[in-house]
Amino acid sequence: MKKTILLLLAVISLVAVVYEQSSAQQVIATFDKDPRKDSVNKKVVTYPVLLGSSDLSGGVISKQLFDSLLHQGLRPQDPEARVAGFLFNYMERNIYEDSVGNIIPVTDLLMEYCPGDTLTTAISSSIYYRTKRGDTAYFDDIRVVWPDGKEGRGKGLKFILR
Repeated sequence: MKKTILLLLAVISLVAVVYEQSSAQQVIATFDKDPRKDSVNKKVVTYPVLLGSSDLSGGVISKQLFDSLLHQGLRPQDPEARVAGFLFNYMERNIYEDSVGNIIPVTDLLMEYCPGDTLTTAISSSIYYRTKRGDTAYFDDIRVVWPDGKEGRGKGLKFILR
């Protein structure tokens, strides 16, 4: 009788150990999956975005034209869509002089997220006085929204002022 009880307990403990190992291996197998492998083949679709009422989406531009188009904001090429927000980066080239008189060229970076399709009032109050030849403006992380609620990503813009 004692032998059968001991044998039964041994079989139950053996089954429990085997079951724990198999469930642990299943958990490890789920952690071994790399989530990046699923997104490797997915392509991000970007939609063309233009500056103001022009057909410009980047390149070398004059200061006067850039200022007038910047005041108008961004617009998607698709007339039904609208820009819901973007990240504005402005790299301003300046020349400073140290205490000995050596010239030091420095690039100052202005970066701000702008909700909507135009610049925020904080930036627009001073940017038109600061723009000059050699500066670079970037428009990144552009959110494009359609009337049906569909959202997309706009293609970034880069303008170099001449």
